[in-house]
Amino acid sequence: MSIMQANIQFLSSSNSFLPNKFQEHKNFGVLTLTTPEQSSQNAAPKNYHVTLTLDRSGSMEDITPSDSTSKIAQVKMICKNIVKWMNKDTNQYSITIILFDFEVITLVENKLITKTNEAQIIEYIDSIYSRGNTNIEQALKESHKLIKQHNNPELENIHIFMTDGLPTTGERNHKQLEKIILEHKLENIGTEHFIGFGENHDGHLLENFAKIYDDNYHFIDSYETGGMVYGEILSDIIYSFSNNIILTGNNLKLYDYKTNTWVESLTIHRLSYHTTKTFYILKNGDILSMFTSDSATTSRISLSTESMLSINNNATIWYENIEEPTKKTTFINHLWRFTVLQLLYNIQEEDINESGIQETLKELKDYMKTTNQEEESFLKILCDDLYITNKVKNTSYKHIYIHNRQISQGEQRGYTVKNVDHIMSDDWEDIDTFHELSQDSSTPFASVQKRTLSRSVSGNPKENKRLHIPPRTSIALDDPPAPLKVTMPKLNQRSKTISRSNSSTKSSTTPSIKNPEIPDYSNMHS
Repeated sequence: MSIMQANIQFLSSSNSFLPNKFQEHKNFGVLTLTTPEQSSQNAAPKNYHVTLTLDRSGSMEDITPSDSTSKIAQVKMICKNIVKWMNKDTNQYSITIILFDFEVITLVENKLITKTNEAQIIEYIDSIYSRGNTNIEQALKESHKLIKQHNNPELENIHIFMTDGLPTTGERNHKQLEKIILEHKLENIGTEHFIGFGENHDGHLLENFAKIYDDNYHFIDSYETGGMVYGEILSDIIYSFSNNIILTGNNLKLYDYKTNTWVESLTIHRLSYHTTKTFYILKNGDILSMFTSDSATTSRISLSTESMLSINNNATIWYENIEEPTKKTTFINHLWRFTVLQLLYNIQEEDINESGIQETLKELKDYMKTTNQEEESFLKILCDDLYITNKVKNTSYKHIYIHNRQISQGEQRGYTVKNVDHIMSDDWEDIDTFHELSQDSSTPFASVQKRTLSRSVSGNPKENKRLHIPPRTSIALDDPPAPLKVTMPKLNQRSKTISRSNSSTKSSTTPSIKNPEIPDYSNMHS
């Protein structure tokens, strides 16, 4: 049986070691969830149908500022590497590739990837070129139709939708486009992931798509990030431990970074094997009596889960009193992360004095220097969050950069966006004088399996060659295109194991969903 570990850390009765900035946080706590490694039994081969819906409109020929290569070349390389990785993986994958501009073309339809046809699928990907406008409406409808057509109970559907721009032809009304997503989600036939490539995509539209059923919205700002995004999506699904872990507080609340509020229940929609994630809790004052200085001699204790935290999963739950100096430092580091998460939310809601961003960055860097943590990646990425927020806050890129930094930090993704060197804000010289942006797009949250998969789907986009192949409505692998030559470039401690008889550690491939409240679309054209 796979058991998840949950460790809850509170302050001791004395909070004198806290910096003045955090003296009021005496009821603050840190919850760390650690999932087990995937056993051979849980790693049995599965069947996946991966649908890649790709924008190939004319703007995909544009060069990304950080890479000096076109977006279409980068996407082609990533897709080819995904096919190669799938062919080597122990699971079975069928693939559908849909291209859209002003019209929709099915390039490959539900083909099982094998050693025999891998080269042929790659040849089709090489034939992609950019042209025309952007019809998001028809792309969504066609992809949903094919997913439904090829669905069966033995496989899991993964739909990855990528666009670099705004809907310029077909339906452009956001509510109508969101209705297409809602209708598909009610079919309950897989997950959808929405990717905006480059700074000119409609971030609000893709964000709203993802919110309909807690799917994912990602922003690719560079080729390096592109491989990480696709790798993260696949990793979260293929190595999934549970899709719906519900944390419920009794006499405590949990922090929801999406709404910047303390809530009584928090759902974790995706949690992978062999992963550690951290959440923040706020205990009521009457719980302080459970953690007096008299109990400090036992650093970790086990309490009744009903009195503090409930988890709808098999879990060993520890409650720990912070006393050790190293753990105190780590605890304070999490208070800094909590502060930055609040700031990232408030700046998007325009509920913050903008000067507070630089002030917080300076305070954080002073703390890092005082505690000799100037190279601590956990804190450096928080500095990057503040630096980038300050740089883009008065530009047209504000939403996509700050929102995606917030999502990356809140979801603890393995990558983040960072390529803002070309953005010149009014006070960019001031912040550049005391902070140097990290060079790596990966984050301290990236697990080994995510890093490995992301590297597998990354490559050198300059190896791509633009091939102008006449488009066809549909291409079958058994009927190849005209002849084409392509150059392929620690102690003994007591714990309490909490078992839930009505829950399982591994959710089903197609978890049930409840019908949401359907929005009012009656006045969408007003």
